[in-house]
Order: sequence, then structure tokens, then C-alpha cells
Amino acid sequence: MIPTGRKDVEGKVISTRTDTAKNAYVVEYTITSGGIPRHLLTVFSLQPGRYLISLTGQSLEDNWRTREPVIKAVADSYKLKVLD
Repeated sequence: MIPTGRKDVEGKVISTRTDTAKNAYVVEYTITSGGIPRHLLTVFSLQPGRYLISLTGQSLEDNWRTREPVIKAVADSYKLKVLD
């Protein structure tokens, strides 16, 4: 995936999943911009007509293995209470 007008940006989706217990979607992906690779983990929730909430943790790709446990712990702590 390359954003319009940017030829130096490249992304790759590593995994996606739905976490029904948390009412959320989880996407792990990488983005390289200006030759600098980053690893990201995003958790997001939608309530149509009301809101979109997202939480993203990221690290330089070279540091991902050491940062991954903390970023995943933060993402795992995310939970959205569904409003009526």
C-alpha cells in the first residue's frame, strides 16, 4: 500500500484479527518511509454513527523484539464498553 503522492512509503500487513471480547479489531503491520522501517500494532473499535477509537503502538523495526512485549501488553489492556 502506497499513499497517493508518496513514492517512498511502503506498508505490509502482517496480521489482522477481530477480538470480540474487547469489541475491537487488531492489525499488525510495518511501514517504511524515507528508508526507515517501523513496526506497528493498532487496536480500533467502531460504533457506527458515534465514534472510531484507535490505539497504536509503534517501534523502529530493529527494536521491535525488545519493545513488542510492552506494546502488546498495552494493546491487550484495551477494552471498549459498548454504549446502548
